[in-house]
Amino acid sequence: RFALWLGFGLMTLPYHTVAIHSSCILYQGKAVLFLGESGTGKSTHTRLWREHIAGATLLNDDSPIIRIEEGKVWAYGSPWSGKTPCYKAERHELTACVRLSQGPENIIKKLSVLQAYGAIHPSCPPEFAYDNKLYDHVGSFINHLLSSTRFYHLSCLPNAEAAQLSCQSIFPNEA
Repeated sequence: RFALWLGFGLMTLPYHTVAIHSSCILYQGKAVLFLGESGTGKSTHTRLWREHIAGATLLNDDSPIIRIEEGKVWAYGSPWSGKTPCYKAERHELTACVRLSQGPENIIKKLSVLQAYGAIHPSCPPEFAYDNKLYDHVGSFINHLLSSTRFYHLSCLPNAEAAQLSCQSIFPNEA
């Protein structure tokens, strides 16, 4: 499965497509990526969204495909979904990326461009960093993502209030 994932990434990167290590929730027709190291709580956080936020559904739980098309950033389901089997052949416009960390309380803040780069870069395929041409594609992809998508950092507990806080911050008029 890893070889197929890597091959897919290599073949589609020139088409402004990158598999991002994240869990992707859908809400109000938009996609939100939750980023973080393995074990941070990405799957837990998106489960809390589904349990406590009406209308929230999961697009992918480990490696959604992000693609720049028609000047917009889109999140696609993929056959690589980690612990939670969720294989949807759908695309939704990406509205935000949230880097998660565990903390003693729930605090969210919007990130600067530099902070956003630090949030997204570790979630991109690390294998591509060893080839200049591939890494140029990744850099161009990240640059477009930073200019068109809001980025946040959520330090949180694994509770409903964390999901509600992130939802209200990303969707202030709908949540």
